[in-house]
Order: sequence, then C-alpha cells, then structure tokens
Amino acid sequence: MTEEAPKFTFPFSRDYPTRCPVDFAALREQRVAQLTMPSGSPGYMVGRYEDVRRVLLDPRCSADLHRPDVPLMTNWPPLESLNFTDPPQHTRLRRLVAKAFTPELVESFRPRIHRLTNELLDEMERGGNSADIVEAYAHPLPINMICDLLGVPRGDRSQFRKWSEAFLVLENNPVEEIQAAAKELREYLGSLVADKRRAPGDDVLSALVAARDDEDQLTEGELVSTATQLLMAGHETTFLQIGLCVATLLLHPEQLADLREHPELMPNAVEELMRYQGPGDGAAYRILLEDMTFGDTTIPAGSGVLAAICAANRDEERFPEADRLDIRREDTRHLTLGHGIHHCLGAPLVRMEMQIALTNLFDRFPTLTLACTEDELEWMPGRLLSGFRTVPVTW
Repeated sequence: MTEEAPKFTFPFSRDYPTRCPVDFAALREQRVAQLTMPSGSPGYMVGRYEDVRRVLLDPRCSADLHRPDVPLMTNWPPLESLNFTDPPQHTRLRRLVAKAFTPELVESFRPRIHRLTNELLDEMERGGNSADIVEAYAHPLPINMICDLLGVPRGDRSQFRKWSEAFLVLENNPVEEIQAAAKELREYLGSLVADKRRAPGDDVLSALVAARDDEDQLTEGELVSTATQLLMAGHETTFLQIGLCVATLLLHPEQLADLREHPELMPNAVEELMRYQGPGDGAAYRILLEDMTFGDTTIPAGSGVLAAICAANRDEERFPEADRLDIRREDTRHLTLGHGIHHCLGAPLVRMEMQIALTNLFDRFPTLTLACTEDELEWMPGRLLSGFRTVPVTW
C-alpha cells in the first residue's frame, strides 16, 4: 500500500544543532517526508539510518544531475564534478583522482597543518584573551589548507573564500551572481592548471595533472571541475565542522575534561563529534531511476530524494542514546563523510586536519571557555551547508 508522505518545509529547522532535533525525530518516525526544495521543485526526504544508507548505496539512486528533466534542488545547475556523476564515468574519474590522494601525499601535509594552526593560535594569543573561533581559526585554517593543496598563491586566497561562499547561500543569492562567480573560478583554475602543467609543484593539483591510468588522464575541464570540488569540500565543510566541534565540546565540559585527560581519545572523539553534529542538514541529493518503496511509501521514478545524513546520525535504532555526546562511543560509523562510491575521497585528510586543529587549540588554551550561552549561538540560515555564525570564546 502506498501512502502519501507528510509534508515538511526546507530547511527542516534552523534551531536543530542547539536544541532537541524534533523535526528530524518526526522524519524518522514518519520515514518519508514530502517537501518543496529551494528551487521550488517538489521532492522527498528520508532520515532513518537504514534508508539514508540505502539511498547512498543503491545504484537506482542516481547522482547524475546533468540529464534532461532532472528536478534540481537549487536554482542553479550543478557543478561538473565527481559528486554529480554515475558509473562508468564516476568510476573512471575517481580512479584518476584517487591517484593524487596517496597516503604518502596526505601524510606529507601533517607538518603544514601543524604550522598553519600554530600561526593562527599565535595570532589569537597576540589579540588578547578572547576571540571568535569561527573567524579567527575555523575559517582561515581550511581555506589556507585547501589553497596549499591546490598550490594557490597566498595573495589569492581571500578571493577563493568569496567564490566558495557564492555556491552555498540559498537565500538572496541571484543566479546571475552565482554564474559570474563560477565563470571567474573556472577561468582562474584553468590558468592555474596551465601553470602546474608547465611547472609542477608538491601539491595535489600538480599530482592531478600528472595522474595517468594507462593512456587515460583527466581533461582540462575535469581538472578544473575536480579542483572546484576540492575547494567546496575541503574548505566549507571543514570550517563549519571545526566551529561546531569546538562549541560542542565547550558545551559538554565533562567530555572535554575526559579528552584532556586522555588525548589518545581524539581520533574517536572527532568521529563522535561529526556524528553528533555535522555541518548543516547534511542532505545528499539523488534522483530515483525506478520506483522505490520506503516503509508504506512508494516514491516514483524521476523524483528527487534528499538523504538526511544528520537525521540518520541521530537514529536511535543505529546509535543507542543517539542524542548524547559520548567520545568513548564504540560504534561511531556516521554518514557525515558520505557512504558508498561517493564517500569523501579526502576523508583521511579531513580527519587529520580536525584532530590536529582541536588538539592544538585545546593544548594552547587550557582554560578555553564559551563566551555566550547555548541559546545565543546563532545558526547561519539559508545555506546548503551550515554551522554557527560565531563561536565567541575566552581563555
């Protein structure tokens, strides 16, 4: 029997990260929700762990948003990237891109992350005994890191931040401005690719230029698209996650005290923090190639489906006491970094960056304290990815 799915609005709740996730709990209870996406197109959302994992794994759930008559989530066309391709194209691209993310290359960035974090912490210390973690630490660290990855000159990094922001704001963001930003970014990255081809460096973009699979290699357009994806994923998700992790630990002093006493827990703590609160609603978007049934609801082929990762990460059926932060949780297999063939290619680097950023911050400032109440933390609304606008701290 097919039942009509209950209707929700998008985004679900701007108050979600700091208050009881009532809307996501309702989604899990009702299993499937109908909603109107930012583009105005109708869509569906699922939030149970098993359903979200199924959407991310099932080949009937297509990530290719470039086919005709596909309902888009936003008012602007998707970027050309690995995120929006299916096999066999995705298989070919991922195999080539993976050649640039060798364990040796990822590990080589460890000293750079330590250097960048310590430079930012030095600057915070010189500024007195208070700061906004988002602006002083969480934002500049990943943008500098991703620009190091791509071999971008430091003088161009503020422009990279503007381009990155242009693609993620859903409200009051004219399509013409997004298209202009996309054109500028493509032209810049195209020139950068040409530079790397002439004079390779010890960066990921140079490794991508050199990547070969027999006679196959990435085209100029694929190189630019991959660099754009790295900018989006490596900058926005990480800066939002750092701010969320710092605020969450400061709001759970008993967990922070345990982490300080047992620093070897940091890798597990980072996984639990990403499970507990990822950046934004964390919804992956797919198009159904066939009718698919979730519980009593059949979603027709051709429909757009949002897999609510944040909802899945709080599913009591998967994580006992899911609304409780526990850095000693034994099973932290969250979906924040994706799942299946579209799992984040840079996940090892993200984890390294998060662990170093949090370790160095709390080591430098052992008396770090949140300088506002939980209710005063402001969520950035109307974005594809989101987090706290500011995280004021003192030490």
